[in-house]
This record gives sequence, structure tokens and C-alpha cells, in this order.
Amino acid sequence: NKATKAQRYDFSVWNNTDLQKDFVNIKGTTATALLYIEGLHCTSCAWLIEKHLTKQNGIISASMNYQQQKLQVIWNTQITNLADVMSAIANIGYLPHPFQPDKVQELQQQESRKMLKQIGITGILMMQIGMFSIAIYAGDFFGIAAEYHKLLSVFSLLFSLPLLYFSALPFFTTALLKLKNHQLNIDVSISLAIIGLYASSVYSVITQTGDFYFDSIAMFCLFILTARYMEKQSRMSLMQPSSLLPAFALRHTGNEYQMVPVKDLNVGDQVLVRPGDTIPVDGKVIHGKSSVGEAFLNGESSPLKKTIGDFVYAGSTNHDGELLISVSSDINDTFVKKIEHLSQQAAMEKPDHQSLTDTIAARFTLVVYLLAAATFVYWFSQGNDHAFWIALAVLVVLVHYHWQHLPHSARYNIPCVNQAFLYNQRKRLKDCRILTVLYLIKRAH
Repeated sequence: NKATKAQRYDFSVWNNTDLQKDFVNIKGTTATALLYIEGLHCTSCAWLIEKHLTKQNGIISASMNYQQQKLQVIWNTQITNLADVMSAIANIGYLPHPFQPDKVQELQQQESRKMLKQIGITGILMMQIGMFSIAIYAGDFFGIAAEYHKLLSVFSLLFSLPLLYFSALPFFTTALLKLKNHQLNIDVSISLAIIGLYASSVYSVITQTGDFYFDSIAMFCLFILTARYMEKQSRMSLMQPSSLLPAFALRHTGNEYQMVPVKDLNVGDQVLVRPGDTIPVDGKVIHGKSSVGEAFLNGESSPLKKTIGDFVYAGSTNHDGELLISVSSDINDTFVKKIEHLSQQAAMEKPDHQSLTDTIAARFTLVVYLLAAATFVYWFSQGNDHAFWIALAVLVVLVHYHWQHLPHSARYNIPCVNQAFLYNQRKRLKDCRILTVLYLIKRAH
């Protein structure tokens, strides 16, 4: 179980500064980390994580990018540490991981396989329970012996038990964690709807009065699990590659060449770049000459001639000659990494309209409960014997609306608006020194 596993996880290992190099940036007493959050289902989950973290001692800010399941958290290193930050996230039922592109892709594939397994088993159980239900419905119309009706209803109950455990338990566990932390989200609504349907159905089977809805519970779980899987696949397809740099480089040591991870290169190392390869580091050419494409920097499609003494940038493409380059900066201080960092910061910033949308999405759960309760009170006061069923129907319909409409507007429409927002922020970004350098490069060529 994801939530239980998160609480048992030991995060103290991530306080090791060597392990933090790839996803933590420390300046003075302030640290900024990018984390991948496993178990995110809706925008209200993202809102809850942000609100929960900002209440923790020592955490300065937390910003959640729901589309990429990426969390940017900033904290005071003199008050708290990364392990405490990750533990705070785990305590509310989400599992944090360092945001490392290769690891994130592996985690997403694992999540997708698990979701497909849940969908498959839920579908099989739904079909089996549906067979019993069709027989009962046909018997109600054409006539059926009481003992056969009772037998079919008992079989429906028995087959619903694994459904409740395997398919619905993740909803229950997450909902329980939210309630323990005095919070509400869509899983609480889903759990209430399933428990209401199941309890009333069990009562109907035991007393042999009224109707039971085990088939409806199975379909409800299947539709929600399928919707979550499709929505997750959509978000995964929208995620862009996070780096223009290769993972490995050919380091020259003495008379030998050794393939090493780019992150292990140090200032002063010599790197051989062959024709057609991407330059992995910022540095000066110390041997060879070639044409280098820097279109991603200056917008020019024509390659530039590079020879001994010329400076080359990581992410550029080497065209027609071998270059031996002396590394001039750490991988995280390369020009392209600074551009990526600015892009990530811009993506994590939330304009006022998105903050408002996230707040509405999170508070909508409470509105669902109030409407369902008001429905029950009204019809019960009118003496209607079906007040419970009417209120339950309202709850199920509103849960469906909450999942299908409100979160989708926040997930897909708002990111599109954000692109326009970022486009309109160019005047703010013009003051950045790094863009000034880009302008000078463009002018020079």
C-alpha cells in the first residue's frame, strides 16, 4: 500500500550531501529541492501538499506542478533538513522521490503497470458480479425462486469482498490519512460513496429486502481507476525531456579515453567530442577544429567554426571534426543548465488565476458533502423513505463531476493559460543577466 509504505520509509539517507547534488541547490542557509511525488491523483492533492508543507517549521515555500508531479520546496537548513521535509510529505500519504529524469521515468512506468493490474482485476470481478446481477434482474422480471435469488445475492456479496480489498482499499487508506490530518480530498468522497453503497447492499442481502448494488460498486471503481490511468498517461505524454546534455562523455586521461558519466567530470578534465555528438560541457577547445551548431543558443541555423582557443557550450552539436575540450565549469554551472533552471523556476511559479483554481478544486470536496447532507435532510423532513438513496445518488453524481470536470479544467486548461502568462512575462525576464548574454551572443554572430 502506497500510503503505508510512505510512512515506513527511512528518508535520513537523503541528508547525505553527495546524494543531493543532482536535485538540491544550496545557497547559504537556504536549500531548494525538486522532488517527484508518487500517488498524486488530483489538483486538490497538490493543494494539500503545499498547504501542509508551508505549515512545517523551517520550510519557506512549497510549489507543486501537478502536470509533472514535481514539487519545488525551499527550506532553512539551520532549522530543518531534507529528510524531515520528505517525512512530512510521507505523513500525509504521498511518497517523495528525488526528481531525477531517469528515475522518474522508471517510477512512472511502475505506477502505470500497477494501475493496469488494478484495472484488469477490477474488470474481471465486475464481469463476474455483473453475471450474477443480470440473473437477478432477469429473475425479478420473469420470476425466480427465492432460494436461487438468495444464492445469487450471496455470491455477489462474496465476489465483492476481493473487489473491496484490492480495488477500493487505496481509496480508503488515502481517505483515512487525510481525515487524520484534518483534510479532505476526492478519495474521501469516493470512499463515502463506496461505503454507503456497500453497507446498504450488505444489509439488503442479510435481510433479503430492498436492492443491492455490488455491480454498481464494481463499475464505479473500474471507471475511476480507468480515468486515473488515462489521465496519468496524458500527463506523462506532456512531460518534456529535462536536459539537452548527454549522460556520458569520453574523458581523455594520459593516452587513454574512458567513458564516464557527465556528472563525474571536474573542471580541468579533457573531453573528446566526435563528429555528430552533443558537446557535454562548457569549455575551451584545446585541440582540433570543427563546425558547431549553437541554434538552441543564438537561433542561427548555420554552424559556427570552432578552433583552438574558442569557447563552446554544452548542448551544442559537433558537426564535422573531432574536438578536445578542457572543462571550464561544473555540469550544474553550464550555460544550458542555467537556462533550464530559469525555465523550471518559471514553470513552478503560479499566477493568481491558478492559485484561485487550485483553492476552488480543493474546497469543492466540502461542498459535495454539504450538498449531499442537505439533500438527505430535505427529503427526510418530507417523510420520503428513499432519502438515504437520494442523498447517496447526489454524492456519487457530484464525485463524478468533481473528477471529470473540475480537476480537468485545472489540469489542462490552466497549464495552457500559464504558457500565455509566461510569454507575457518577457519584460520581467529581460533584466536577467543570462538573457543579456544571449542577446550579446546573437549580436556577435
